[in-house]
Amino acid sequence: MVLREWKAAVITFEEIIESYYDTPLLNKTYLQTARSYHKMNEPEKALKMMDKIDVNALSASNRQEYHKLLKEIPEPVQ
Repeated sequence: MVLREWKAAVITFEEIIESYYDTPLLNKTYLQTARSYHKMNEPEKALKMMDKIDVNALSASNRQEYHKLLKEIPEPVQ
């Protein structure tokens, strides 16, 4: 993400989710994956990832980031 290589970030985050599904950092990983999808202009995938997040399990700063990202992602066109 530091290098703004969003596709590479998503691949890495998905590997973490698949391999370490019981990690306490899972919700933060979902959040960062959603942010990467948003940066790649893929709002449907970003929202799908956001749906997996347990907001109550996020730290205060990550909770703020979650709500900010939720406002930034456009609603899907039906």
